[in-house]
Amino acid sequence: MTRSQADVLSQLAELCGDDDPEQALYALERARALDPDTEETYLRIIRLQLGLGRRDDARRTAKLLRQCQAGLGLPPNPKTEKTLASLFAGNEEP
Repeated sequence: MTRSQADVLSQLAELCGDDDPEQALYALERARALDPDTEETYLRIIRLQLGLGRRDDARRTAKLLRQCQAGLGLPPNPKTEKTLASLFAGNEEP
């Protein structure tokens, strides 16, 4: 049930998108809390945080993503690391 709730929240975030990024961010944060192992949710949160000018929050979210992956015994995903590097391009790494 938790996964389907996270999916609904993710869809809500998609619908809010550009019209209400704060609401989209809230929905994605709730989805992450329900299903903390979904990498794409973290990346969507980071994109929204950066779009809202919240670089420190975005860096913290990137750190949480890496901690989650490490906690699952997963090595850093090269594709994810490349995405993070491009999101934070020209500035300090997350």
